[in-house]
Amino acid sequence: MSIPLVQGWTRTLTQILGGHALVHQNDSSSLANGLMDTARIWIARSRQRRELGELTGDILKDIGVSREEAQREAAKPFWRR
Repeated sequence: MSIPLVQGWTRTLTQILGGHALVHQNDSSSLANGLMDTARIWIARSRQRRELGELTGDILKDIGVSREEAQREAAKPFWRR
Protein backbone atom coordinates (compact mmCIF):
# COMPACT_ATOMS: atom_id res chain seq x y z
CA MET A 1 0.00 0.00 0.00
CA SER A 2 1.33 3.40 -0.85
CA ILE A 3 0.04 6.91 -0.35
CA PRO A 4 0.70 9.59 -2.98
CA LEU A 5 2.58 12.60 -1.65
CA VAL A 6 3.90 14.48 -4.63
CA GLN A 7 3.51 13.57 -8.30
CA GLY A 8 5.70 10.51 -8.96
CA TRP A 9 6.54 9.83 -5.28
CA THR A 10 4.87 7.70 -2.64
CA ARG A 11 5.40 6.86 0.97
CA THR A 12 5.25 3.20 1.95
CA LEU A 13 3.28 1.87 4.91
CA THR A 14 6.59 0.88 6.52
CA GLN A 15 7.90 4.40 6.18
CA ILE A 16 4.72 5.95 7.55
CA LEU A 17 4.98 3.76 10.63
CA GLY A 18 8.70 4.01 11.26
CA GLY A 19 10.80 5.81 8.68
CA HIS A 20 10.98 8.94 6.61
CA ALA A 21 12.60 8.09 3.27
CA LEU A 22 10.63 8.41 0.04
CA VAL A 23 10.46 5.73 -2.67
CA HIS A 24 9.89 6.39 -6.36
CA GLN A 25 6.72 4.69 -7.66
CA ASN A 26 8.63 2.74 -10.33
CA ASP A 27 10.54 0.84 -7.64
CA SER A 28 7.69 -1.57 -6.85
CA SER A 29 9.94 -4.56 -6.09
CA SER A 30 11.70 -2.51 -3.41
CA LEU A 31 8.33 -1.52 -1.96
CA ALA A 32 7.13 -5.14 -1.93
CA ASN A 33 10.37 -6.29 -0.31
CA GLY A 34 10.09 -3.61 2.36
CA LEU A 35 6.52 -4.61 3.17
CA MET A 36 7.46 -8.29 3.32
CA ASP A 37 10.39 -7.52 5.64
CA THR A 38 8.12 -5.51 7.92
CA ALA A 39 5.54 -8.31 7.97
CA ARG A 40 8.24 -10.87 8.88
CA ILE A 41 9.52 -8.68 11.72
CA TRP A 42 6.02 -8.09 13.07
CA ILE A 43 5.15 -11.82 12.95
CA ALA A 44 8.41 -12.73 14.73
CA ARG A 45 7.84 -10.06 17.40
CA SER A 46 4.29 -11.23 18.00
CA ARG A 47 5.41 -14.86 18.41
CA GLN A 48 8.36 -13.96 20.65
CA ARG A 49 6.24 -11.78 22.91
CA ARG A 50 3.52 -14.41 23.20
CA GLU A 51 6.12 -17.05 24.12
CA LEU A 52 7.82 -14.70 26.58
CA GLY A 53 4.50 -14.19 28.34
CA GLU A 54 4.18 -17.96 28.76
CA LEU A 55 7.58 -18.54 30.41
CA THR A 56 7.69 -19.72 34.01
CA GLY A 57 9.61 -18.18 36.94
CA ASP A 58 12.55 -20.61 36.81
CA ILE A 59 13.19 -20.05 33.11
CA LEU A 60 12.89 -16.27 33.50
CA LYS A 61 15.36 -16.40 36.38
CA ASP A 62 17.78 -18.42 34.22
CA ILE A 63 17.73 -15.78 31.47
CA GLY A 64 17.89 -12.89 33.92
CA VAL A 65 14.45 -11.39 33.28
CA SER A 66 12.00 -10.53 36.05
CA ARG A 67 8.34 -11.54 35.75
CA GLU A 68 7.37 -7.85 35.57
CA GLU A 69 9.81 -7.19 32.72
CA ALA A 70 8.53 -10.22 30.83
CA GLN A 71 4.89 -9.17 31.29
CA ARG A 72 5.66 -5.59 30.23
CA GLU A 73 7.42 -6.78 27.06
CA ALA A 74 4.74 -9.37 26.28
CA ALA A 75 2.03 -6.70 26.56
CA LYS A 76 3.60 -4.43 23.94
CA PRO A 77 1.92 -4.40 20.51
CA PHE A 78 3.83 -6.18 17.74
CA TRP A 79 4.53 -2.94 15.85
CA ARG A 80 6.46 -1.37 18.76
CA ARG A 81 10.15 -2.03 19.24
